[in-house]
Amino acid sequence: MSAAQLTYRETLKRVRDYLEVAFHTLLYIRQVYPAELFHQVKKYNVPVWQSRADPLNAYLGRVLECIHEELDKGTLRRIILVIKEASREESPLERFVFEFEWLIAQRERPKDGDDFVPSEHGLAAGDVEDLFRACLLQLTLSQSHLRRLTQEVTFAVVLEMRDDAPPPESKAARAGHVPAEWVPAEQRHAAEDDGEGPGRGRAREDDLSSIAGLGAVRLGVINMDMRVEETAQKFDRDDLLSSSGEVDLRAVRDRKGKGRAY
Repeated sequence: MSAAQLTYRETLKRVRDYLEVAFHTLLYIRQVYPAELFHQVKKYNVPVWQSRADPLNAYLGRVLECIHEELDKGTLRRIILVIKEASREESPLERFVFEFEWLIAQRERPKDGDDFVPSEHGLAAGDVEDLFRACLLQLTLSQSHLRRLTQEVTFAVVLEMRDDAPPPESKAARAGHVPAEWVPAEQRHAAEDDGEGPGRGRAREDDLSSIAGLGAVRLGVINMDMRVEETAQKFDRDDLLSSSGEVDLRAVRDRKGKGRAY
């Protein structure tokens, strides 16, 4: 066994760090915030975009701290960054899904203050960096095959828990130092699931939603698969756009029965 092999908790810390880079990257490439709010830094030996807006950074930092705690408890099934309309309807348009498969039983996970090196398939720090670099490049390239977003958007982070897991709650919230960070999410913001796993094309035959795989990381104690889902609402809106990018009111009348634009 190599002495350079990452421990359980070191591995989870690197997953958390990758998610931070991925969140910032997605908010930049999907233009959730203006480009001038971001600057380039280097991570995994490649340039990446990072927010320089303090309120956004503080929010993401708190979310990631909570995610890290849930990763440590082994309770997470999926993390979803939802791009949604910045309107009263908050219709989801895109979902970037990070799905986890735990490779060690609950009884084998370390207790507080303990740590261990996986007995099989463990990775060194350099190997993990190479894997995350490849996934980040695939994530960045995803914008080339996604339909453009044509309206003002915002985002949310959704956690899907394992069936036997309690609702997520940070140590600070349990101690009463901060309000509860998580509230039940709307089902429409959760990931599509056709029962066949990620990257299976359309999620359901009766809608226009689309699923595309964005890579996978095998980390010895945990696997992470990434995919992007474009929802039926996004495709419906694209169908209403003329070639000039303006809303085609004739299409609105045909589909909605009356001439109102979004």
